[in-house]
Amino acid sequence: MGRKPRFGAGYEIINAQRLFEKSVLEEKADFRFVALAIGASPAAPPDWAILECISLRRAVARSAARGNRNDVADILDELVAHFDLEQRNFEAAFTGQIDWASFPKPNLNGAIKKVLARLGIRRTERERSDPDSFKDIILAWNWEQQNDAAPASYFRLEGWKTTSRIDRVMKALVGDELGYPADIETLAWLAKKL
Repeated sequence: MGRKPRFGAGYEIINAQRLFEKSVLEEKADFRFVALAIGASPAAPPDWAILECISLRRAVARSAARGNRNDVADILDELVAHFDLEQRNFEAAFTGQIDWASFPKPNLNGAIKKVLARLGIRRTERERSDPDSFKDIILAWNWEQQNDAAPASYFRLEGWKTTSRIDRVMKALVGDELGYPADIETLAWLAKKL
C-alpha cells in the first residue's frame, strides 16, 4: 500500500480552481479553495472565484428558513411574484392618487393555492379545503415575515413586511423587465469588470 502523495501549501493555492471543481463534482463543494484563490490575489481576484461566491450567496438567499420540502423556496418566490402582480393590477386601476386604504388584504391561503396550481404541483394538497395541507408553506412565509426583515429596501408589497426574499425577488422581477441580470450585485460586478 502506497502513501497518498503530499503537497506543499502552494499546490492548493496554485490549483485552487481545479481542486474546487473536483470537490463540486464529488458533491462536497469546498469553498476553502475559493477563499485561497481570492486570498492569493485580493487586489484582482480570479473571476471564477468571484462567480462562485455570487453563486453561493444566491443559493443561500433562495433557501427557505422553514419548511423541509425542497419546493418550499420556489413556492415562496412565486408567492412574492403573485402578490407583486396583484399589487400592480391594483395600481393600474388608478389614474390618479392610489387609494391604498381600499387595497384588499392579501389572502395567503388563496395565493398559495393559485401558485401551486400555476406551478402544477401538490395537486391533492391544493384541492383540499384544509389549509393545514400546505402548512409548511404558511409556516415558512410567516417565519420570514416575523424574523427576516430586509435591510432598507426600495421594494414594498402592500400588506406584508419587506423580507430579504421579497427584496430579492422584486429586484429580480424589475431586472427581468429591464433586461438586466436578476441579481443587481452581479450586474454591478459585471459593470465594474467592463
